[in-house]
Amino acid sequence: MFKNHLKIAWRSLKKQPFFTFLNTFGLAIGIAGGILISLYIYDELSYDTMFADANRIHRIHADIKFGGEDRKFAVTPAPMAEVAQNDFSEVELAMRFRT
Repeated sequence: MFKNHLKIAWRSLKKQPFFTFLNTFGLAIGIAGGILISLYIYDELSYDTMFADANRIHRIHADIKFGGEDRKFAVTPAPMAEVAQNDFSEVELAMRFRT
């Protein structure tokens, strides 16, 4: 059966080389795109997994409106960590870092 598929592929390549190349190229691009998307998703879902309580780590971000457009920034005021720890009983530990 595999031999038959190879024969048909060879005939197709001989009769219509451009379309065979185009189909093969499209398949290769599709597979490469799928692999890249999978790697991106894996990378995004693997942050902070080295910590034992990774599901308890959260990040505060600010929603700011600029010209009627909502934007999210991972920047908060300096006293935010202390206020979050004092005002919310759910917050066990808070820190602020700057890069």
